Amino acid sequence: MLFFTNPFLSNLALLAWEPEFKSFDGIENHEIGIVLTGVTNLNKTATDRTFFNKGADRITHALQLYRMGKIKKILITGGQGLNPVNPQSEAELLQRFLIMTGMPESDILIEDQSKNTAQNAQFTRDFFRKKTESPPIRNLC
Repeated sequence: MLFFTNPFLSNLALLAWEPEFKSFDGIENHEIGIVLTGVTNLNKTATDRTFFNKGADRITHALQLYRMGKIKKILITGGQGLNPVNPQSEAELLQRFLIMTGMPESDILIEDQSKNTAQNAQFTRDFFRKKTESPPIRNLC
């Protein structure tokens, strides 16, 4: 109990499972980068901004890869979670954020029905099966 309630020790244990960071320069070019949601605060509702929680680097790194030409499009996968308060899905909120940064809407794909990571994977697979010949999906970061 003492181990898991001590943030310093539990963070050290969690870091043991973290993969090494890859330099963006070492990442090959890809057609699509996939962003899992779970990075916004859906308890706050505002139509003119997006409230971020931990993990916001998921979307900012994807945007950086896009700007560097490493990916041509971004697929955002995530719905409203299990207890929706906000009428918009996370994918819609992050799409709005990317458009605000100047990214063309045509380069942003969204899957906004998933409620958990397993559904992110399932619905993303189904999305690709419907839209394309299922390009290979690889972990970029």
